[in-house]
Amino acid sequence: MRPSLSSIVSIFILSNIATVVCETRGSKLRRAEMSENRPNANGGRILFSDVDGTLVHYPARLRGSGDGAGVHGEMMHLPPSSTGSRGVLSVETLRLCHRLRREGGVPVVLVSGMRATTLSGRLPYLPRADAYCCESGGRIFYPRTQEDEGVDDGGEEGGTVAVPHPYPGLADGKPFSLVEDMEWRARIEEVAGPFDSKPIGERDGKLWEFARELQKQGYKIDDRGYSAAFRVNRRHQPAELAETFDDFIARYSRKEGVPNDLDCSTNLGCVDFYPSMSGKKRCAEYLVDKILGAGRGDAEVSLETSGYCMCDDDNDIELALSCREAYLPSLTSDSMKDLVGSGKWPLFLTEDVENGIVETRATEHVSSIWNHPAANKIKQASKVIVGEERNTQTSRGSSRSAAVKRSVESAPLKRDLKDPLLPSPPPLTDGGFLLHGCSTSSFQTPLPKPNHVRISHSLHPPIKNVRLVEGCHPMLRGGGRPGRGRPRGVRCAQQGHGVVPCRSDARGTVSLPSADTDIRSKSARELRHRVDVFEEVMLEGSFGEWAKDSTAKYGTVFGTSVGELPAPKQPRCALISGRTADNPRLFTECIAADCSTIFLEKPGAPTVAELQQMKDEAEAAGVGVLMGYNKVRL
Repeated sequence: MRPSLSSIVSIFILSNIATVVCETRGSKLRRAEMSENRPNANGGRILFSDVDGTLVHYPARLRGSGDGAGVHGEMMHLPPSSTGSRGVLSVETLRLCHRLRREGGVPVVLVSGMRATTLSGRLPYLPRADAYCCESGGRIFYPRTQEDEGVDDGGEEGGTVAVPHPYPGLADGKPFSLVEDMEWRARIEEVAGPFDSKPIGERDGKLWEFARELQKQGYKIDDRGYSAAFRVNRRHQPAELAETFDDFIARYSRKEGVPNDLDCSTNLGCVDFYPSMSGKKRCAEYLVDKILGAGRGDAEVSLETSGYCMCDDDNDIELALSCREAYLPSLTSDSMKDLVGSGKWPLFLTEDVENGIVETRATEHVSSIWNHPAANKIKQASKVIVGEERNTQTSRGSSRSAAVKRSVESAPLKRDLKDPLLPSPPPLTDGGFLLHGCSTSSFQTPLPKPNHVRISHSLHPPIKNVRLVEGCHPMLRGGGRPGRGRPRGVRCAQQGHGVVPCRSDARGTVSLPSADTDIRSKSARELRHRVDVFEEVMLEGSFGEWAKDSTAKYGTVFGTSVGELPAPKQPRCALISGRTADNPRLFTECIAADCSTIFLEKPGAPTVAELQQMKDEAEAAGVGVLMGYNKVRL
């Protein structure tokens, strides 16, 4: 089994490679090795990517591994960290980034919160970039090869020379050094003070004055290797402060108590502090103008028009929301879940856990699609399907068509369907999500089936109306007479999935509730069942209001854990609809809640061992397990 790695969102990357037409021209900003092939002023694109959690991941099974740094099979292993964790990224990721820069002419910038010393140690193993930003954007470096030594770019050269570690497909392995952007450094030093390695007590600048204030409160400050930022890490704090560290994170997430001229961001149990003129977003704004704006005159370049982002965590949010589009290999924080779930921003989740298309595998899967000769036909068909769906739904006057129309009209950034640098937009769901991929039967010619970008069940936006199109066999629709069936409109719970109760008589006729019937009321009255709902995310907003109303009318229990249920007074059936990865945990919780039958929407588990454990638990408890059911899903 491959280690768990990050998806590099190659929908953007490979569509640029496949279709971009670049003009070759010199740039007065000849920073080291910046891409020579550049799109024109109207088509300028630049990609900003986080490193840890986006390009590089840390599989638990490699902790303490004795494998040396370098290529091992399809993976590039980084040197182990001081804690023994081992970062890896796929060789395919390295190839794609290289092709994007050298063949697509799109500058790539790595933006990370890592220290400058950490960056220097990782350079031989990371993708070659046009700029490297570390310390939460506080320092900017450009690569410089021996050929560029005669170019005066006003930078200060560091002492480290990086020799790219070879991997299959590496076309340019020239050694390079880093040149710091002194203009940017001068701005940061106004608040951070001179860059040096003195103890905190001897450093000048508002940044370090605030660090000393936190020290007086008992907090341990991590300043080792930092010049333009410092970190407060939960793991480094005394026991009494570690217990209340969640309050510390919450307070500074709201920017409470942050001095003027300073800013902060949170990331995996840490809070980073830095000058307010720094940060990933402001660093990216500076580089968009410097890299794409050089020699373009009055042509507009900005993050909104030209910036794309690959990221995964809270400290990337500000940059992600400022870019034209942002791609997330996974959702690693509640804040990111809320943003993606809102459907208000151009944020796209790229994993498909159900089909095993996750992280690096998603990269390779999309690679095969967008390099296929018929890729342009796929994209053109996607355009047609979008238009047909919108027109068809509008003619029916459904609430879904209105929702789609509103989501398109209110989207902060409209994608140009004729833009040759971007994949055409796939069909829209109600909340503005883009579900990438349609059945190949939608096309006139046989084409490879695109990857489905799936959103977790709990992140589906609320819906009010569902059309039951294929509810049963044609012989059972319309009173058992073939060909007489037609879609029935039914009112459903305001959720992304709905289970519709129906009855079947001896003749095989299936009767459904009418469009004006409340399913929950009919279920309680005719079937004498009460449906209790446990949802880990969406018990707020409009769904929360509906939940309160249903509780008052029908006594439905809404909660976040099955463990909240009282002991059953009659046989209890649990229906689990979520991610395959969550099945083992939810399965165990349902057995503990005295469920006599468990219905699994997705019959599976991440590993064979977990699947066997689920089987053993069910047999030991005498619990019946049913697998797979049809559901209404838009």
